[in-house]
Amino acid sequence: MQNKLPYLYLLNNILKSNFSDRFNLYKLNLILTYHCNFRCKTCFIWKREGMNELSLDEYARLFSKINVNWIDVSGGDIFLRDDIGGIFSLIIKSQKRLGLLHFPTNSFFIDKIYNAADYVLKNSNVKLIITISLDGPAGAHNYIRGIDNWHDSVRVYKALKAIKSKRLEVYFGYTISNLNFNKIEQAMEELKNEIPDIAYSDIHINIAHKSSHYYLNQSLDLDSKKIKEGVDHYLRNRKYKANLIDYLEHRYQTFIREYLNTSKTPLQCRGAVNSVFIDPEGIVFPCSIYDKSLGNLRENNYDLIHILKAKRSNDIRKQIRDKECPQCWTPCEAYQMILASLLKI
Repeated sequence: MQNKLPYLYLLNNILKSNFSDRFNLYKLNLILTYHCNFRCKTCFIWKREGMNELSLDEYARLFSKINVNWIDVSGGDIFLRDDIGGIFSLIIKSQKRLGLLHFPTNSFFIDKIYNAADYVLKNSNVKLIITISLDGPAGAHNYIRGIDNWHDSVRVYKALKAIKSKRLEVYFGYTISNLNFNKIEQAMEELKNEIPDIAYSDIHINIAHKSSHYYLNQSLDLDSKKIKEGVDHYLRNRKYKANLIDYLEHRYQTFIREYLNTSKTPLQCRGAVNSVFIDPEGIVFPCSIYDKSLGNLRENNYDLIHILKAKRSNDIRKQIRDKECPQCWTPCEAYQMILASLLKI
């Protein structure tokens, strides 16, 4: 019988967030590496010099002090780490209250991606969501990504969809920018040639953002009118089902228009309240966009809770509440905002 307790812990923390703004960490945005074999034109992570990444032993020290319900594991390309299997094993074995695990992939290491999914599903009761990057029809995708791998993304999608598990959900992730805002329909046409039953609901959209400490793409040109045009096309064709994932997607996607119109975060941000961003060197940030460091795990005995209870974190939380931070609407942070606003929306 599937263990429902992790999901109940997650639900409990979501409900708490609707009644209190007090610090209550339940989600990690965990960036394992900035190394990347792609040369994307909307993200310049690949330009970084080598990083002194946290080791497997250091992650073990971190996870020995916390119990979270939701982890997003990302990079760079996480499968460039030789110890990625050990990291997934550590997460599964140490986080007994984990209900949801997500990772995006650029589809470069097909076998490693499949094996990671197989391991998680066979060794846990976790809900696993995998997002496969796909930024347009083949020509546009390969241009934006700086590497010819559109067909790899399709192959990985097919392989993962063939895994028969109710705990696995697989989607294409389409980041709308100036470069592909008008390519969604063509992307769907090409995908239908490979995957006849593909639907708009199999593609999760988000919008390109700038970040000085994550993407290093402050010079990126983002035209809100063009991006809005792409979002509107998607929304006209997207159908939603009655489940939590589609609820979050619908709320996130419909709020994109408000964000693009106002350049303001539509809901109260939960950065450093319900979630944090941890970079490969152990530096803790409120989110993927705000570049104010809360502290460094290595300098605080890998005690994340200690960092989040410190005065500096309290001060930065106040800045976020007062909207003194860069305003954003990224899925990594927006979902927690939506879930904390169930009584307000």
